[in-house]
Amino acid sequence: MAQRFSNYPKFKLIKKSLNLKAIPYVSLNTNGGRKIKVELPDSAYGEWIIYQKNEPKFYFCAFKENGEVNRIASYAREKKMDMECFLVELLRTREYTDLATKFTGTLSIPLRQKSSMQEFELMQIVDS
Repeated sequence: MAQRFSNYPKFKLIKKSLNLKAIPYVSLNTNGGRKIKVELPDSAYGEWIIYQKNEPKFYFCAFKENGEVNRIASYAREKKMDMECFLVELLRTREYTDLATKFTGTLSIPLRQKSSMQEFELMQIVDS
């Protein structure tokens, strides 16, 4: 299994503040409490949010600041891998667990209050 990951592009995690649409939920499961589902703006292209334990934790953008596709996205495209699944697998090489590409609203009810734009500090996955 380590052999498989040795070919993956190297990456690092850096803190990044993002303004995202926050949608509040109340969880009915044993953990209870409020949860937040986040959404990227409709204009976002080539960007993903990865959740850890149903909380937004990681952010990935397939493009460098100059508009070129980065090595991580190029690798996934070259290998014909689903980008979301590849990002989760890539993070697992660093032993991150309980990852998901979507908010799992099972046993959760959206609150009646309106969604709002909020600033979140996420870990951005970047080429190293």
